[in-house]
Amino acid sequence: MGIVLQYFLTFFILSNFSIFCSEEVFFKEGRVLIKGKFREIKPFFLDTFEVNNQEYKKFLKISKFKFPTYMNIEGYNHNDQALVGIDWYESNLFCRFQGKRLPSYAELIFASQGESVQNFPFGNEFPSYQKAPFITEGYRPKFPLKVHQFKQFASLKGVFNLAGNIAEWTSNWVSKKKDKKIVYGGSYLSSIDQIKVGSFQGVYPNENTLKNIGFRCARTHSDTFEGSTLKEMAPEDLKALAFQDNISNKDFIRIKKKSIVKNLKNKEKRRDAEKQKLYLKKLLLSEFDKRKKSVSEVKTRTITNMISIPYGMFLFSANSAKNLSKNNLTYLDAFHIDEKLITIKDILTVKKQKDLTLIIPFSNSELTNPSLLARLSYKEANNYCLAIDKNLPTEAQWERAIKGNRQSNNYPSKSPLIGSFGLQLNSDQMGEWMLDYLNTYSKEQTFYKNPINKKGIFRYIKGPFQLSDYKTNLSRKIVAMPWTRANFRCVKTSNEVPNFKIDSINNYYYNDFLNNLKMKIELGENVFNLNPSSSEFEKKIEELDQELE
Repeated sequence: MGIVLQYFLTFFILSNFSIFCSEEVFFKEGRVLIKGKFREIKPFFLDTFEVNNQEYKKFLKISKFKFPTYMNIEGYNHNDQALVGIDWYESNLFCRFQGKRLPSYAELIFASQGESVQNFPFGNEFPSYQKAPFITEGYRPKFPLKVHQFKQFASLKGVFNLAGNIAEWTSNWVSKKKDKKIVYGGSYLSSIDQIKVGSFQGVYPNENTLKNIGFRCARTHSDTFEGSTLKEMAPEDLKALAFQDNISNKDFIRIKKKSIVKNLKNKEKRRDAEKQKLYLKKLLLSEFDKRKKSVSEVKTRTITNMISIPYGMFLFSANSAKNLSKNNLTYLDAFHIDEKLITIKDILTVKKQKDLTLIIPFSNSELTNPSLLARLSYKEANNYCLAIDKNLPTEAQWERAIKGNRQSNNYPSKSPLIGSFGLQLNSDQMGEWMLDYLNTYSKEQTFYKNPINKKGIFRYIKGPFQLSDYKTNLSRKIVAMPWTRANFRCVKTSNEVPNFKIDSINNYYYNDFLNNLKMKIELGENVFNLNPSSSEFEKKIEELDQELE
């Protein structure tokens, strides 16, 4: 029969279904005070109860729409419980199919108190220790309640749960910006201030993940909607229309049919577009967080006793700079570095397994205390690292491991001296060997990229030396003769590489860049150029759905 028949039968069945499934309360015309101004209220009917899971399941069976997430979760899925986790568009469509609409904010205030101002829909006194569809001093509900419970807290006219159980969608926007809808009243998660008459919150209309928001329907005598003609048709005429038989007034029916289908399709398109925007925004924020963490957080250790340093930018002291600026911005690939300095025991262990020759052998006193830090010449230290498939650290790697994302150029000030990523330093050490020669670093374009000086005459050592000036300033280095004995540690390259662009502009380092990028996402800009029509985007949506569930 196709989609046209589905829409027609949906309108017909649900429009008639509402006649015997919904209890209503009638309100005469009146007026209500809102923000110092009186609003005129026309006569209207309001459903006595909020829409429950059973009612919505009948709607889903016919419409074939997707089940709300919470309808599949224990504690939220009992038939008589109020429906939650539903967005404004789905709520509005359900009421329209019923021949009704969502109530206005003013109508719900009027239903809560009439023309006489009062604190709560059930009166002026708050029930401190009673069981209630909201939080009291003696009771705290865990889940949405059955819609017909707690008659004692119904309004004067007999409308249930205008205070508590679930907050309810209305037809009104919060402001002229038309970005958020008014959600009226409190819920089972609310306390005294949130259940007062007129209380509300602003919620984006495509939000369908909140476990305390649902709805009820309303109608007025003058209400009309797209399905009203179908509701008045005889069953044989409907059947004839569904199967495209010859019927009287065919031209009128065809026009009406096109109008209904067009309106429904437009609603679905708008609904899908809003949901796509929401998913796109969530995926962009998720990608933003992943990128931010990937350049700033220590990775899970994959090599024993080595710290995994992430790829990314940092401020490198480079050519003995004391005051760092954006000119010092430096990119480094990911790498692993020894957490602690190499000891005599480490050397002796490798010496047994590898062909490792020491130019200056350890003294007897050193051999009797193998936990002491090893002090070797540059060549000996370099040969040790190479023997275990590692290298001495470059000056940039060494600094990055100590300062992390800090913009300060000082060593850690407290003892024990531990760098931002957990690197352990020794205040009494004699300095550590760097892989570089002592020379001037050259930039690639506007920033340094994996800098290393491969040419020069002298080598050098760095560390928190006991001399006061050297102890505080990270950029300080001491020229060392080839036979100088110093401490050292090793590094190993990592296979981890970024799958996004990192440069002096897209640095993922400075707060102004990160804040500006996040603000663009919040404003709806697709900063990472995700393609909403791609299969990859659909896959990410499914992954996000699973995370939300």
